[in-house]
Amino acid sequence: MASPGAWRYAALALGMTISRLRTEVTAALAGDDEYRAGLERWHACMAEHGYSYSQPAEAMNALANDFHAGRLSLEDLRKQEIETAVADTACYVSTGLTEVLAAARERAERAVLARAAGTGEQLRSSLDNALARAETVLDGDPVR
Repeated sequence: MASPGAWRYAALALGMTISRLRTEVTAALAGDDEYRAGLERWHACMAEHGYSYSQPAEAMNALANDFHAGRLSLEDLRKQEIETAVADTACYVSTGLTEVLAAARERAERAVLARAAGTGEQLRSSLDNALARAETVLDGDPVR
């Protein structure tokens, strides 16, 4: 049976790999021409509604920052959240951003996974080696 240290090492390696792959997917998504064009259409739609956000998450962050800085009361925050969400939803629908994002995310994930094809085998090999070393130590043999 593997030692807790070996399992911790394996879990850490897996977590770091997943984090790296997520970062790569995000970067690939940001570079996707169709997604960027969809964001531009969304941005133009939001501008027609009186908003200047360049990314969908900006509205939430801006409102939260204004609230925490005391520039918005809770009542004003709620009102602006609803108004912004209505415009955001209308723009997502009219520009087809949900579908564009889904297609771009799939392309990004496929590209990243294709480049990382050997990562699973490397993780498995590292785990096997860590477990073998741990078993050697538990058996009283020196680590080689």
